[in-house]
Amino acid sequence: MPEEIIRQKEKSEIKNTKNSQFGVSQYSEKSIFLGNDIESQKRRSIKKILLMSSMDKETMKILLKILQGNFKNISQEIKDKLKQNASNILDKDKQKELDALLDQLENTEQPSDVFLQIIKYYVLSPVEKSYINKIEQELKKSQELDEEIKKVQENINVEKQKKLERYRDEKQGVQKSNNKETCEALLREVSVHENKLEKANQKLNEIVARNNQLREKINILRKEKNVIEEIYNKLKKELADKKDNVEQTIKSAGEAYYNRNRAEEELKALQEKAEQQKQNFENEYKTLNENIQYDKRFKQFIKSKQKEKEVLENLEKQIQKNLEIIEEKKKNNKIIETEYMVSAKKEQEIKEAFERIKKETGINETKEKESKELLNVFINLYQKNTIMSKFVKELNEEVDELERKIEEKKKEIQMYSTKGATNDNKKREMKIALTNKIQQEEKKKLYQKLNMKNLLKLQILLNLIWKTFSLQLMQIKKPQRNQEVLLQQKKIWYIFQEYQNKKDSMLFLNILDLLLKIYLWLKTEKNKKKSKNNQVEILKINFFHKKNSENKHQMLQRKNSHKIMLIKTIFRA
Repeated sequence: MPEEIIRQKEKSEIKNTKNSQFGVSQYSEKSIFLGNDIESQKRRSIKKILLMSSMDKETMKILLKILQGNFKNISQEIKDKLKQNASNILDKDKQKELDALLDQLENTEQPSDVFLQIIKYYVLSPVEKSYINKIEQELKKSQELDEEIKKVQENINVEKQKKLERYRDEKQGVQKSNNKETCEALLREVSVHENKLEKANQKLNEIVARNNQLREKINILRKEKNVIEEIYNKLKKELADKKDNVEQTIKSAGEAYYNRNRAEEELKALQEKAEQQKQNFENEYKTLNENIQYDKRFKQFIKSKQKEKEVLENLEKQIQKNLEIIEEKKKNNKIIETEYMVSAKKEQEIKEAFERIKKETGINETKEKESKELLNVFINLYQKNTIMSKFVKELNEEVDELERKIEEKKKEIQMYSTKGATNDNKKREMKIALTNKIQQEEKKKLYQKLNMKNLLKLQILLNLIWKTFSLQLMQIKKPQRNQEVLLQQKKIWYIFQEYQNKKDSMLFLNILDLLLKIYLWLKTEKNKKKSKNNQVEILKINFFHKKNSENKHQMLQRKNSHKIMLIKTIFRA
C-alpha cells in the first residue's frame, strides 16, 4: 500500500513539475477565468446602468463608445463634449473632479471603477445613484474574493514547490529516516490544503451564486425602477397639472373675491344712485304735474280769452267793414254826383270837341264806326287801368291784414314760449305749426309785394302809353298818317277782342307792343303840334269822366273776375 501511494504521489508530482515548467499551476486556469469574468461582469453591469439610466442620450452614446473601446484612445473631442454636457448639470467643483477622473481613465489599472465614478456625475436621480453604489459594493466584494483566491493559490504553489524540492532531494540520494512519516505528513498537508481549496471554491461558488441572485434582484429592481420612474413621471406631471390647476383656481378665486367685493361696492353705489334718481324723479314728477295742471288751467283761460277776443275782433271787423262800405258808398255817391254834374255841363263841349276832331282828322261819317271802335278801345283800356289801381289798393289792404295776422301769431308764440309750453309736445307742435304759418304768410306777403310792383309798373306803362297816344293822336292831320293810325287801331281792336274772348296773356302783351309802336311813331310828331295839346287833354278827361260815371256799376260787378284774370295773364307772361 505505501508503495502504491508513493507511486501515485510521484505521478502527480511529475505532472506538477511539467506544469510548473510552463508556469501553470493546478488552479491557475480557474483564477484567470475568474479575473476575466469579474471584468466582464463590471462592463456588462456598466452597460446596463447606462442603458437603464435617465441621462441625456448624447452623453449615453459617448459613454457607450468609450466602454466599447476598452477605455483607451479617448479623443479630446469626446472629452470636450462630456465636459460641455456636464457644465449644464454640475457645479464648478464637481466639474473639476470630473475632469480629473477623465484624465485618470486611460492611466489607471482599474478603469471600470473610474468609469463608474464618471457615470455618477451624469446620473441625477438619487435612486439610480443608490443602485450604482450597491453595484460598486458587490463588485468590490467580488474583487476581494478574487484576491483571497489568488493568495490561496499562491500559498498552494509555494507548498508545491517545497514538495518538489523535497522530492528532488530524495531522488538525489538524501535519505531520511522516517519516509513513511514524512509521506503521511505530506499527504495530510495536501489533504488539508485541498480541503481549504474546496472550501474556498465552495465560498466562491456561493459568492457567484449570490452575485447571480443579486444580478437577478438588480434586474428586477431595474424593471421596478423603470415602472416606478414611469409612475413617478406620470405622478409628477399630474402633480404639476394639479399645481397649475390649484394656482389657477386660487387666482380665479382671488379674482372672483375681488370682483365680488367690487360688484358689491358698485351695487351699493348703484342702489344709492337709484334712490337719488328716484327721489329726483319724484320731485320732477311733482313739479311737472304742477306745471301741467298750471298749463292746462292757463290754456283753458287762454282759450276762453281767445274766444272772447275772436268774437270781439270779428265784431270789430264787421263794424269796420260796414263803416268802410258806408264811407265808400258815400264817396261813390259824391263822386257820381260830381261827375254827373260835370258831365252834364261838358257834354256839349265834348260833342263840339269830337266834331272838331272829325274835321281836323278827316274822319267822315263812313268812318264813324271805326272811330267808335277806337273810342271803345280807349275806354276799355281806361277801365282796365282803374281796375288795376283798385286791385292794387285791395292788395295793399290784404298785405296789411297779413302783417297784422303775423304780428298776432308772433305774440301768441311769445306768450306760449314764455309760459313754459316747450315742455309739452303738443305745444311744440303748435309752435312749429305757427312758425310754418308765419313763414307761409311772409312768403305770401313777399309774393304779393312783387305782384304789386309788377302791377304798378304795368299801370305806369299803360298811363304813359295812354297819355302819349291820346295826346299825339289828335295832332295828326295828314291823310297818310291817319290811314296808318287807323290800321294800327284795327289791329289793336282785333287783338283786344281776341283777348276778351280767350283771355290770353300773350295777346294782352301784343296789345301793349302795338301801343308802344304807335307811341314811338307818334313821338316824332310831338314837337310839331303843341298848340292843340290842351284841348285834347280836356276832351280826354271829360270823355272818360262821363264814361266812368256811366259804367261805374258794371265795373264794380266785373272787378273780381277782371282782377283775377289780369293777375294770371300778367304773371304767366
